Amino acid sequence: MSMKKLFLIIAIIFSLSMSAKDIKKSYCETNDPSPDSIMKSCILSVDGGSFVISSIDTINNLSSEQLFNRAKEFIGRYYKNPGSVIKSENKPTQIIVDGQLAGDLSGRMELLFKDGRMKFTITNIILNYNPIIVRTLGYNSKPAEIIPRYNNGERGKKWLMYDLYSFFKDLKVSMLENKENNW
Repeated sequence: MSMKKLFLIIAIIFSLSMSAKDIKKSYCETNDPSPDSIMKSCILSVDGGSFVISSIDTINNLSSEQLFNRAKEFIGRYYKNPGSVIKSENKPTQIIVDGQLAGDLSGRMELLFKDGRMKFTITNIILNYNPIIVRTLGYNSKPAEIIPRYNNGERGKKWLMYDLYSFFKDLKVSMLENKENNW
């Protein structure tokens, strides 16, 4: 064996042993996300071993019908095919949606409306895996409660809320924005 090959083999073995020593905990194991004010009204609880996220928001000067219409507009913008995700609606008090929430997370969301108030509850949160090999083997979706990132006590709950933040923000901003032109 030539000296160049021997040196290359030793260098590879050395670099592999160094990288094995430098394995660090993942970011979600060592850091806590810090949600902003949009998340303050959201409560994550565990009911029967399943995650339940709920929020009650006061939206002054809007009737239940106006809130219902704003929610329908949000669903129409957020989902490519809103008719396929809306499972039930009872105008002007309730909409039930079952679909993707944020990233690879999907779930069932129930929106309830009263004059000046909106409540949403999210249940059946599922993490959908995208790689083809995973889908082929039948492991394409798992309940969020058994995913290590989320079942890590309070820190895991914070990460679930963090991963759903973009969805919550879009929903709440859509419900609060005033689209009327008041000249």
